[in-house]
Amino acid sequence: MYGEKEFNEISTMFEIFREDYECNLYIDADADISTFLQNIATLINASDVESDSVHIHEGDVLISKNENYHCTNKKSPEDGFLFYRYKLLINPNRTLGKKNAINLVTKLLNYAWSEDYPAVAACNYESELPNDGGYKSENVPTPK
Repeated sequence: MYGEKEFNEISTMFEIFREDYECNLYIDADADISTFLQNIATLINASDVESDSVHIHEGDVLISKNENYHCTNKKSPEDGFLFYRYKLLINPNRTLGKKNAINLVTKLLNYAWSEDYPAVAACNYESELPNDGGYKSENVPTPK
């Protein structure tokens, strides 16, 4: 039989693995994909860089051209972000918790916005990100 301490530790472990920290980040950067990947790697101090991803202790970031990219549809105020040029799949290290996920996505959003790139996060914790993850925010860049 488990004592209270063991029960709490097991409950915490299950809570960590039940949380979904994965995030899709749509960014309409005008840089080519290799330059964009290198900029992301530099931003998050990644030493493990592959042709389509970067890996750090805080998590993995997979970068791909958005197969749904469309130069006109990206301007739609409702769901235009789904047509941005790049899609980043962010897989934060679950064992570091939700705060780590929020920090990693926030860093990527702030980078995009500082470069004047439209960017929107789609995840379970959008409301905890700056500008609610960028969706319908008047404070972030819009597609040109």
